[in-house]
Amino acid sequence: MQDFSDLEGKKVGTAGASGGMRLSVLKMLEKNGVSTDNVDLIANGVYQTAYASLTSGEVDATIIHNPYAALAEADGTGHILGRAWDYIPDYYTGTIIASNSFIENEPEKLQRFLTAYYQVHEEVKNDYFDEFVAWAAKEMNTSEEVMRKAIESEIDVWLDYPVIPEDRLATTFEYLKEYGWVDENVSYEGTYTNEFAQVAADTLGMTDPEAK
Repeated sequence: MQDFSDLEGKKVGTAGASGGMRLSVLKMLEKNGVSTDNVDLIANGVYQTAYASLTSGEVDATIIHNPYAALAEADGTGHILGRAWDYIPDYYTGTIIASNSFIENEPEKLQRFLTAYYQVHEEVKNDYFDEFVAWAAKEMNTSEEVMRKAIESEIDVWLDYPVIPEDRLATTFEYLKEYGWVDENVSYEGTYTNEFAQVAADTLGMTDPEAK
């Protein structure tokens, strides 16, 4: 597969039956003029499961997390057609969830955790990048060359700014409603707080990379 047009009449893995990864596939097809009527969409799982479905021929193409996309190219078993965030950059993912009881009863612990979490991210990117590549390659049984390529291919979207953006939440819910994955009457309002995230950002001197 060298182009999206090559997907006509093929089996395409969407990870799940709904959600961000399937949405990515739908938007990629739509923006490249490929009708979903002309492809067979298959919920084929993620990570190793999705990669195995590709290499075994269960699917002809798939949405997949790195380093498996980079690994497919390195092994000659696949070719990267596009990146999800280039098609739906305003879809919001990656939220950290805490229970109501923990928020109410252990706010100081929660704040320390959240601040430390983002501090580690910042230090890995800026101070320990090579060590992180080596560690990740070992953990995922992948060569450092492939792992470095996988990570660097995503570094431009590795923002990790903790404060949840209201506009992207609104857009994300519109996407979910568009495909019937969430009821029209469901609202995200009141389901999140930026109280702790803002303190973490201020403590670490982080600024919103999307601020105008």
